Amino acid sequence: MSRTLFAALLFALPACDTSTCNTIPSDVSDMCVPATVAADRQVTIEVRELCGKGCSHPPSCNALLRNGQVTLDVNYELCTETTYYQCIALGCLQRSTRCTLPALPAGDYALTAPGGAAQLLRVRADGETSCRFPGSPDGGV
Repeated sequence: MSRTLFAALLFALPACDTSTCNTIPSDVSDMCVPATVAADRQVTIEVRELCGKGCSHPPSCNALLRNGQVTLDVNYELCTETTYYQCIALGCLQRSTRCTLPALPAGDYALTAPGGAAQLLRVRADGETSCRFPGSPDGGV
């Protein structure tokens, strides 16, 4: 067998990976939402997950404006290595992540997140552009 053919066969074989990962919706326990948010500007808020699984990847957040309400899509990636004892022993993780809201015209909107109660999002010209939980690292957005 020629070296070129052998090399081509090696690249054609699938890579060995014993870990499979899935994207899992993450329920939210708390949202940092200012009294008013800035109109016509992207706004960054923080959300805290209710109970992330040990050794899962940090949560991510996407915000979409649907049917007149802002919906947060919060997920984390969970891979098969989380079945190891060290991961199970970590228990419930409550990590925070940032969500960037779309630029919204002035008005009132419902803000929804998985597992959380809807909140009123007041969008005004003089509103805030960010909200962080007290004690969050790096002092702000």
